[in-house]
Amino acid sequence: MSIELIIKKLDKLELKIQSIEEKIDNLNYKLDNNIINNCEKMGSHVDFVENVYEKVRYPLQYLSNKLSVNKNQLPVISSQKNLQENK
Repeated sequence: MSIELIIKKLDKLELKIQSIEEKIDNLNYKLDNNIINNCEKMGSHVDFVENVYEKVRYPLQYLSNKLSVNKNQLPVISSQKNLQENK
């Protein structure tokens, strides 16, 4: 193999590596700025829903008991945050 051919192949490999690095940088940016922020927003939304449920659970249970022949209890929701606080 000639040196010129080796140099051409190395140049192609270098271009491919640069392209891969750019794609990795783009994925890292998306991960850091979009996905993590959206997960945090979803987590706060879940906390909000759990808090609202805890506040309305007993009145709903009372109404359910008064209106229903079946005396099923509403489920207790334990959030991940509550589980971690109890450790």
